[in-house]
Amino acid sequence: MYDLRRRIAHHLDVELARKAARRAADSYQQRFAGYSPQVHWEADDRARVGLSARGMSIGGTLELEPGAIVIEVQVPLLLRPLTNRAVAVIEQQVRHWVDLAERGEL
Repeated sequence: MYDLRRRIAHHLDVELARKAARRAADSYQQRFAGYSPQVHWEADDRARVGLSARGMSIGGTLELEPGAIVIEVQVPLLLRPLTNRAVAVIEQQVRHWVDLAERGEL
């Protein structure tokens, strides 16, 4: 397995950061429906996320920390070439919703 961690900094209060993270997760599920995306909120500030690609599963977590949303992904070694692209797409979704929240548009 290959682990990758990305930290997306923000200036949101806890509730707004939570709202942005949930919107990002919802958007992720809709946008990538063909890959069987899963989001399971284990707590208010932590979700398990996953999807299937090429018959293999990619899983990880989305976690809210003070001043950041952290994405951690565990990828089978055979899918390592796709890892950076997959995480970049998730990061883009989170960043989009954080930016909207920071502009007061959420």
